[in-house]
Amino acid sequence: KSTRAPIPLVMGTTAASLAKKRAAADRKESSGASRQSSTGCKRKRKARASENMFSSTAESLAVISEYHTLNKRLEQAEKDESLSPEERQKSILELKKQQNAMGGLDRYQKA
Repeated sequence: KSTRAPIPLVMGTTAASLAKKRAAADRKESSGASRQSSTGCKRKRKARASENMFSSTAESLAVISEYHTLNKRLEQAEKDESLSPEERQKSILELKKQQNAMGGLDRYQKA
């Protein structure tokens, strides 16, 4: 029985840590949406999705790398003949959960 731990491509960056950052950013974004300027006047601002989603290019690249790595592991798990069908399905489901935890295809495409 093989236990595969996620290998971070950038020091300290895994699917779980990216999911935590994503949740924190979502909370921060939702709390800041109702604020007004100090003068009390509402200003219309253009929302820049890429600016709000990632704090740096390195973070964006880490998301892309992690997603590619998980896709590669999915392909390997699907083709792995050494695992029983049940173990293979369990491995595939775990990898898909990791992809969803980091924001899934939508976050990858925005990176």
